[in-house]
Amino acid sequence: MLAGMSLPASDRELVQIVDASLADAARRAGPWLVCRPGCTQCCFGAFAISQLDALRLASGMQKLRRENPPLASEVERRSL
Repeated sequence: MLAGMSLPASDRELVQIVDASLADAARRAGPWLVCRPGCTQCCFGAFAISQLDALRLASGMQKLRRENPPLASEVERRSL
């Protein structure tokens, strides 16, 4: 399904914009934000992702396998 797809040229810019917006929201929320290491309230469980999300994940895992195989193995182990 993802074999013929590639990330749009502006995808990196979009991800940076979203990351910056989320970081700003987290900064403004301060201690009211529940999300932190060890919290599993919304990061685990079934939730929908798009084909583009799946492509980003696959691309990121390919890069991680090349650059840090032990960490890639740990991520894959934890995802099961």
